[in-house]
Amino acid sequence: MDRIQEQNIIQKAGEYSLKLSKKTCSIYVAEADLEEFKEEIASNNCIYIISKKICQTRPEFILQILDVCRAYMGNAVILHTDNADSEIIEKADKCRIPVYICSGQIRASVMLQEVYELIRSSSDNEEKLEMLFQSVINRTFDSQGKVIFTAQQYGIDLETKNSVLILYNHEELNTEQFACLYMIVKDQIQKLLSKKLLMTSSGNEIILIVPYDDIAIDQLLDMITTEAKKTGLEINLFAGVGMPTRFVDKISDSYFQARRACKLQRVMDKKDRVQYFSKLGLYNLLFYVKDKTELRRFYTNMLGRLEEYDQLNDANLTETLSAYLENNCNSQMTAAALYIHRNTLRYRLERISTIIQEDLDDRLIDAEFIMAFMIKKYLKSIENLDIDE
Repeated sequence: MDRIQEQNIIQKAGEYSLKLSKKTCSIYVAEADLEEFKEEIASNNCIYIISKKICQTRPEFILQILDVCRAYMGNAVILHTDNADSEIIEKADKCRIPVYICSGQIRASVMLQEVYELIRSSSDNEEKLEMLFQSVINRTFDSQGKVIFTAQQYGIDLETKNSVLILYNHEELNTEQFACLYMIVKDQIQKLLSKKLLMTSSGNEIILIVPYDDIAIDQLLDMITTEAKKTGLEINLFAGVGMPTRFVDKISDSYFQARRACKLQRVMDKKDRVQYFSKLGLYNLLFYVKDKTELRRFYTNMLGRLEEYDQLNDANLTETLSAYLENNCNSQMTAAALYIHRNTLRYRLERISTIIQEDLDDRLIDAEFIMAFMIKKYLKSIENLDIDE
């Protein structure tokens, strides 16, 4: 791309640059049927070339093309003209579509050669960045110094304190929706940090290596959600964050930690959109217990008699004990949470103590029951969840 810009044959006119997200690429001219263009653009990288005649006589048609590119995730528009309409450039930026200008004095055959060079350059860069990302995540590089140097050639800093951030939508997106989300994330990262990052996608996840101290993840999620709505894409994003590290060979650990944080996010049953590995607490320890039989045995020994009593007597003492522990054993707060009188709560707690044969004023006993409830939630959550790495 540098060679193209130095020759002044094709120049970027808008805010965005060409980024290829699919393996194949198609080039269309303005005379091509828009309906046909829509069908192709969903499965290929598509670049639309606007002829000199169209640029001069049908600016409204160019605006329609930009709308199609926005809706179907087209990759770029190239105007074969000496004077680009400012309204078109503004529209392209609003649609987040890269727009380039090729002088009307340049022959069409030469322009096409340079378009192919633009595609090749962009494709090569994306492929090299993907290889670099995979080598860091999988720890397959030979030299940390070489990885750091290579990243620097693309304006990426791997010497700062980095962590891995994984973004995923609550509901799985189709291919077109996910491709749109991926480009939005890329754009918003650039706006928020004004720097390039290593990123890729896997399944329904977007994976990034981010500077830990510089990024406000909640703000990033808000920015992405806002931009997605502008395109008609409704999303509900969540994030998992690995531990930060200044060492390239530890980024792989941060990646698996971020994955674990994402998987355990549902177990935590919290409203927070962002789950940090460092804040998983006891759930992270439970994750390492491969034999779930011991966890079930502990949970049954602690809560089995109480749950059995509830089933036989149509009672809810297990729920009462859980609320009591969640409210730090504060009777007034617990009664308010359960919408019952404090005397009713007192009677229930006495009944619970009798059934479990333990003193609820003993904080060590309380801690064991808190753990039992956490294990119960954990086991229930992983029944239909592939939680193992």
